[in-house]
Amino acid sequence: MGGPANGGSAPGSQAASLGAVHRIRPAYEQVADQIRELIVEGELVPGDRLPNEGDVASAFGVSRGTVREAIRILTAANLLYSVRGAHGGTFVTRTDPSVLREHLETGLGILSGSDAISLDELLDTRMLLEVPTARLAAERRTEEHLVSLREAVAAEPPGSNVRYQYHRRFHTELLEASGNRLLQLVTVPVFGVIRSRFVIPPSRRKFWNEIESDHEEILALVEAADGEGAADAMRRHLVRLNAFYQSLGTSALPQPRRTRPFPVR
Repeated sequence: MGGPANGGSAPGSQAASLGAVHRIRPAYEQVADQIRELIVEGELVPGDRLPNEGDVASAFGVSRGTVREAIRILTAANLLYSVRGAHGGTFVTRTDPSVLREHLETGLGILSGSDAISLDELLDTRMLLEVPTARLAAERRTEEHLVSLREAVAAEPPGSNVRYQYHRRFHTELLEASGNRLLQLVTVPVFGVIRSRFVIPPSRRKFWNEIESDHEEILALVEAADGEGAADAMRRHLVRLNAFYQSLGTSALPQPRRTRPFPVR
């Protein structure tokens, strides 16, 4: 009497055998994903014009409204843009590295600000990126690169904010000398997010003197084309910087706004 009638399974066991319900994604998202994949795989290249709305709709078996919504999503993501007129249409965007850097820095900043990425993780990532950068710079630098690096360390003006700009310039010039554009694209946003996490006290003369000495050492090794030496010097430099940032603690974090510039519902 306690079991199910006709030898059927108990309700609990039936429920356990069912899989999780998966949300069916809207058609416009699926179309946007497929067009994005064509761009990523190089089937559609910057400057290519998409077929007209009706042809795209027919190719995917969807309505024109669905295509318009997919194009809106990809335009917002800066993957497509539209031009009006007789020679207009929807085109694949010619990607500007500076735009990608801005997007990456914004995304990292949001994650860092919400503590989804910790300061330690940012500093670890910088170490992983900049140590090989110094090695590559020593191996690939040109005389033009050396001139720019020398200029970056030649005059370190007073004032922590200005000195920080020279500090960042030196690291940026090293990235340029590395000859690796992907390193530049990824590393510069990390610089920006780390800098935004702190308000550096103005009276840190000893610290800045040490930083300048580090820069001079790294520059000398890059000039000598000593890749391993430059990498080791950069590692020591970043260890010093990491310790400095950690020593500042939460007291040096930028203070949040007391009032929002606009109402939030």
